[in-house]
Amino acid sequence: MLQLKYYIALCDYGLYEIEPNFSPGLETSIWLQMKALVDFSSYRSKTNSDNGKKGGAPVGNQNARKQPETTGNNRKQPDITSVIQEAKKYGYFIDKGTAQNFLELENPEWLTGNHSFINFTAERIAEKYYSKSAGEKNAIFISAIKTWDNLRYEYPEWKTRKEKRETETLWQAAFDTAWENHPIKCIHCGEDVFEYAEEFVCKPCSVSCGLNKNTFEWEWRKL
Repeated sequence: MLQLKYYIALCDYGLYEIEPNFSPGLETSIWLQMKALVDFSSYRSKTNSDNGKKGGAPVGNQNARKQPETTGNNRKQPDITSVIQEAKKYGYFIDKGTAQNFLELENPEWLTGNHSFINFTAERIAEKYYSKSAGEKNAIFISAIKTWDNLRYEYPEWKTRKEKRETETLWQAAFDTAWENHPIKCIHCGEDVFEYAEEFVCKPCSVSCGLNKNTFEWEWRKL
């Protein structure tokens, strides 16, 4: 029940700036620490946004580094609704104002699509903060999307790995399907063929049939 109280308090304060009414003592002490985290995240978000409107962080600031290039084909500019839905898909809940803040980031096209930045961030939070409550993780998620620079530099490599693994998986599935449909009879004489060295051979006709691993088509050739 106490976790639920903190979750509601975080949502009310983070989204609507409504202060909770906790009992004096331990409850209030814990809340003040959580409140400080929300305030700090909001301050950093506003500072980054202001710097962005001025052309970026000041020269010499560590945040004035070159931003990584976008990878993949996900170039479409998302909108507020799609960002909210993307976050919801991974168990996180944001309001329209927060979604708009996300869209003001350096690479908003990362936020949605296959292997999105939101997907990446959610995965990292699940790995690092698995013991946290849903409310705490929701607050961490918003802070991470807005302000964690290291995630923005790690994301392109993560996306590339995911896409490579996905391509390999699709290739293997296509290969397995084609292999299951290998020839049983010789295309010339109609006799049964036998498997040898990943090909299907008709000895009387001196021909074999092999699977083209690029087109996934079975091709006959002379031995």
